[in-house]
Amino acid sequence: MRPASRVARALRPPHLLGLRVPVGIDISTLVAAMAEQSVYVVERAGCIRIGAHVYNDEEDIARFRLALRDAMGMC
Repeated sequence: MRPASRVARALRPPHLLGLRVPVGIDISTLVAAMAEQSVYVVERAGCIRIGAHVYNDEEDIARFRLALRDAMGMC
């Protein structure tokens, strides 16, 4: 499987986003900490993958942002 950053843009699904985490942050710990807050992401190719879609609203985005902030503090 090729890293996400090397997949041609035309082949990338528009509702899946990959975020790189700062050096020194353990992605597994980050993913687990977010799951504890019922915000689910996965690790793919050294990034966290977010699957946003049409049913997500501003409240979901705010919950994601807060969960990510809190999880980053735990890593």
